[in-house]
Amino acid sequence: MATTKKIDVPEDVKSILLNQMEWVEIEGKTIGRIIYPLDRPTYVRVNKVLEALGGRWDRRKQFRGHVFDEDPRPDLRGGVENGYLEVTQYDSFYTPHEVVERMLGLANIEDREKLLEPSAGDGRIILQAIARNPILRCWWCEVNPKAQLALRGFSDEKETITELREDFMEIEPFQGFDVIVMNPPFSRRQDIDHVFHAWEFLKSGGRLVSVMAEGTFFTQENRAVMFREWMEKFHNDVVDLPVGTFRESGTMVKARIVVIDKPHKSGG
Repeated sequence: MATTKKIDVPEDVKSILLNQMEWVEIEGKTIGRIIYPLDRPTYVRVNKVLEALGGRWDRRKQFRGHVFDEDPRPDLRGGVENGYLEVTQYDSFYTPHEVVERMLGLANIEDREKLLEPSAGDGRIILQAIARNPILRCWWCEVNPKAQLALRGFSDEKETITELREDFMEIEPFQGFDVIVMNPPFSRRQDIDHVFHAWEFLKSGGRLVSVMAEGTFFTQENRAVMFREWMEKFHNDVVDLPVGTFRESGTMVKARIVVIDKPHKSGG
């Protein structure tokens, strides 16, 4: 899910962003460093803009600045001249490779024929799945336009990877997939909505493996309680992930992996 925010950029912040930043490329990342010391209130205002553009502060010596997956300077220059930035933000907390491997192992991916990844991000789930099983057929959805470009490149390179649609939640369900492996957005309990929707795409006898927010399993909110009661109707497993699993994506949110099997023929 995407949200658009308008971020005000005062004149002093604008001057710092345009004239007092050093930019370098390290390990495929763009690093923005503030050259001169700032008082705390000014730094907070500058940091707000840098974070809105996708920057994450990294104190490690080789970075020591705000780290961006892509160069933000074109958006920065184009926006701050107007005194504000309009920033579209996505719930993009990419799954660490070791967690992907664990999820694929839980999915018994070697035995499956058709896989769906409803929030594909940078494509690491489907790429690691195909590395395990080169004949696996994979379909993906992704709402982030920048991520879509990379995913479409993968689709062009590999006949086994196909785009289903950009926004998974707008697709009319059909039971076409043997396995669904997913890391849905967490905010506002979207993970629950995405898992329920994904379930409708799963064949009888299929398996759904998803990362979900820790809060889904202890909050007494009606939707979370309903989800837990629903999940108990099926054969399922829940695997805890350690705090800090998604640290590299800029969040310390705790999460779990859920595995739910859809009954053969009846039930489901």
